[in-house]
Amino acid sequence: MIAHPMRRKLFLAVITSVMFAAPSAFADDISNERPPKTELEKGKAAYLAHCAACHQPNGKGLAGAFPPLAKSDFLKPPYTDVIESILKGKSGPLTVNGKEYNNVMPPMQHISNEEVVSVVNYVVNTLSLI
Repeated sequence: MIAHPMRRKLFLAVITSVMFAAPSAFADDISNERPPKTELEKGKAAYLAHCAACHQPNGKGLAGAFPPLAKSDFLKPPYTDVIESILKGKSGPLTVNGKEYNNVMPPMQHISNEEVVSVVNYVVNTLSLI
């Protein structure tokens, strides 16, 4: 959880700089024999562990239940809305790509700041291109 305002500003600055990094070559499968090495591999691993159950491994969500992250109009720079949704959760009506969703996303306060950065980086640089 980001409590201190300076820590939050630093965190958002780091997120913003990572978001604009060019995506590198990315393997489809992450081997269980080695830990993830690239930022996108870390992001994919964290996404699959924390997000894919609802938003699906391909990021397309579940119609009427969980909004898509792939090609989502919700994901736009500076990504503060998505970061706050991850850290604080979200509930109530939400329109994504012209479709309304009204469900609850619990706060993911158990995820480290590094994992949040990695997940958003992965989603923006891979799933948003699908």
